Amino acid sequence: MKTGVLTLDLLWLQQVLPSDWAIYGIVSNIMLPLGGVFLCVLTGWIWILSLKKNETQVDDKNKDSLHGPIEEVTNNGKIRFPLGKVWLFILRWICPGAIIFVFINSTIK
Repeated sequence: MKTGVLTLDLLWLQQVLPSDWAIYGIVSNIMLPLGGVFLCVLTGWIWILSLKKNETQVDDKNKDSLHGPIEEVTNNGKIRFPLGKVWLFILRWICPGAIIFVFINSTIK
């Protein structure tokens, strides 16, 4: 008998909440692109700026080194990553622009 009561409660809840497709549309068309843009901005710009701000002294040998994401990818310079500056440019400018373009196209439809 308790399962019948639980079923009625769930049916009422299903009528009140939006459908699964509406939630899926909100998440896939709005939340995922915005999260991607925020991650690109965070990784490409804010992470590097916060490391440079917190840096108290700079050695002569580390003066020209890149901070943040490239150091993370190269394991602090131990692994060779010749396209690091190109990757950082793509992360900062191309990826957010492409994601915003797809976001606008998906919301216009």
